[in-house]
Amino acid sequence: MYAQTNIQLYNQLGHSECLHGDLALVRSAYELAVRLFAGLYRPSGKTFLSHVVGTASILHEIKGKPALTAAGLLHSAYTHGDFGFAGRISTRARSKRLIEVVGTETEAYVRMYTEHPRIMCHTDELQERIDEMTLAGREVVLLHVANELEDHLNGGILYCHNAAKHRDKLAARCELLSCLACKLGSTVLQREIDRVFAECHTQPLAPELLQRMARPVSYRILPESCRRSAWLSAYDMMRQVLRRSEEMKRTA
Repeated sequence: MYAQTNIQLYNQLGHSECLHGDLALVRSAYELAVRLFAGLYRPSGKTFLSHVVGTASILHEIKGKPALTAAGLLHSAYTHGDFGFAGRISTRARSKRLIEVVGTETEAYVRMYTEHPRIMCHTDELQERIDEMTLAGREVVLLHVANELEDHLNGGILYCHNAAKHRDKLAARCELLSCLACKLGSTVLQREIDRVFAECHTQPLAPELLQRMARPVSYRILPESCRRSAWLSAYDMMRQVLRRSEEMKRTA
């Protein structure tokens, strides 16, 4: 059973006798993830925070490398993270913040993951190139595989609006990911992929539990209090613009 909460992940790390510095790294990554992914959900309706915790848990179980586990918690920071200021934070500033919190190695994993967002769409080509990759490149591929495996845990992918479409692709996707795990030299990961996808294949669809709206990507839901604050801020800005416009007309 992979972790879905920070407590479960911390217990998993504790049982593997991680060093104090490694524990602090993962904790810092989680605390940053809480801020970046607040109010964010996967297309299945699962909280994004649970998704990244699960991804980190898989990586720790398979690889056991603290910097990569921390990257699992932040792998979508550059694509889905809310760094504030209505998304106007520069790439350099976001990178600087990640480095300050989790260091250069973890940030490099996150950046490499972001630079190849559709790497899993070309799995056949990837299998041919994987032997030529650097160690870091292979670990980023592992991060992509763990991300997709986590989406299928407990049949999660079958709660999306288009669950039937996902189910039709389960066998083909399982074969491709299993081959990738084999190329990466991880028989443990390969067995886990086969197990998780087999569970998905036998799980019945429950139309009443599917997401009502077709959301192909992750989405954010703000609390009502934040929505009201945002609306009031926008209203005040519009009033200021109109006031300045009227002043300019009077002075013209």
